Amino acid sequence: MLLMALIFTGSQYMNEVVGLDGAARAGAIVAANSALANANTATINANATKAVNQEQGCNCFTAVANQASCTTGMNCVWTVASTSPNNTPIEIVHVSYTVTSYLKFISNLSVTAQAGASA
Repeated sequence: MLLMALIFTGSQYMNEVVGLDGAARAGAIVAANSALANANTATINANATKAVNQEQGCNCFTAVANQASCTTGMNCVWTVASTSPNNTPIEIVHVSYTVTSYLKFISNLSVTAQAGASA
């Protein structure tokens, strides 16, 4: 039973990693397009969060200002404006999600993903 529970928890974690990568990419594309439209930082973050929630099929992610604003156990999205080495503007979307373990002796697992896009 323990082995099955460990396998199930590991597969659940890997499923979330793959899903969050796709959600971060979707959020980055929306964030880059919002930045191209000269939206402010709060709007860019809100639009990216909406895209992440849509990609994940839930309304479980909250837009936060930065990583420090994302408390333990909270599902967060935040964006960072950056530039590439050739000075192309890039919007980087960070996504943090907590996976609840089915095993009591394993604490909740934190899954993070990030993706960037330029418009």
